[in-house]
Amino acid sequence: MISNLRYPKVFLFNPSTELVAVNTAKPQDLTFGQVGFYNAKTGVGCTTTPTNVSCPVLQIHQNLGDNKFGTTRTRDISVQRVRKWYAQKAAVAVQQVTYVGYDEVVGTKNLVAFKGQQVNLVINLFNNDLSRWYGPRGYFVSLPLDIAVCNPCVADCEQLDPDDIADFYVALINGTNASATNFPAGMELQNYVLASKVATGTQGNVNRRVGIKIVTVSQGIELIKANEPQQKYNARLTTFTVGIPGNCPNFPITTTVKAVTGCGFPLEALELEKESQGYDRVRDAMEDSQYLLPNYITRAADGVKYDFYFLEFQSGHADSGIPKEIVDPYIVVFIVPTGTGAALQTLINGWLTPLGFDAVTIAASTGKGSGIPQVNA
Repeated sequence: MISNLRYPKVFLFNPSTELVAVNTAKPQDLTFGQVGFYNAKTGVGCTTTPTNVSCPVLQIHQNLGDNKFGTTRTRDISVQRVRKWYAQKAAVAVQQVTYVGYDEVVGTKNLVAFKGQQVNLVINLFNNDLSRWYGPRGYFVSLPLDIAVCNPCVADCEQLDPDDIADFYVALINGTNASATNFPAGMELQNYVLASKVATGTQGNVNRRVGIKIVTVSQGIELIKANEPQQKYNARLTTFTVGIPGNCPNFPITTTVKAVTGCGFPLEALELEKESQGYDRVRDAMEDSQYLLPNYITRAADGVKYDFYFLEFQSGHADSGIPKEIVDPYIVVFIVPTGTGAALQTLINGWLTPLGFDAVTIAASTGKGSGIPQVNA
């Protein structure tokens, strides 16, 4: 029997200064913040190069300065019951880029519309903050085209000037030229996307190609609130779609860059620390949260980006029924300032790679380890 829950044990530390792997060390010797690796069979430290033979069962401890419970520590981790070893390197957020018309690459794309056509550019925004007001549908706005200036190079004066189309929509999206039905104060677009005109060729000539480049606005990194023990991590991802109802006119729409939240933010680390301590140190977080601020001992700090290392394993305990053993999934999460995990990588890689696990090397490259469960022979 295997539970559908995982039990996280989180260690936030700097391996270059706070990792302890000495074969004479004991858990009680750890100073505040230090993380120690111990041979669970002998109770003393393993070296920085443990093997599945010299140290078949690991136990990991950290001194958080809380003598009430001693060191915070993992269950015994048998090398034969490790299932995954992988990592996630800190990454910056990436903003979505979408073009309407010319996309700065394909020279045949343009903004082509004619007098008398009913043109509506529809933009739908999706963001965690906006969902509180607009629900899962997101913020939806239809922007009608309200110009009648012809392209001077067209003899019958029926085709609208693509520069005028782009200028109109850039001003409307950025909130500098709202139409009568879309007031700037009520437009959410300018807070989440920024538009600009892109073009190639000589203005007014038949070789002119014009487009509207729309980019999401970075929402910034949310800071830790020292007086809020229940603060949650918000990815603050903004995405959007663009369309023309009925595909008339047929403005080409091209997304060249998809939005990515990034990872390794302080609040992301803090939330994992709190989740971990909810299993062993802070047991009443949901009942008396206003009194629990001193009970959390967290180390995540604003201004620091973090790499995450994950060690997943199974732990069993005897059962009187059938089956005779209950097996539950556990996970150890090592959170380290980005680029400082070399010593941690060396220790765990040396322990697991002889058994077929992929090495993790994100401190120096992009090797993220074993992405699928691996069962040891």
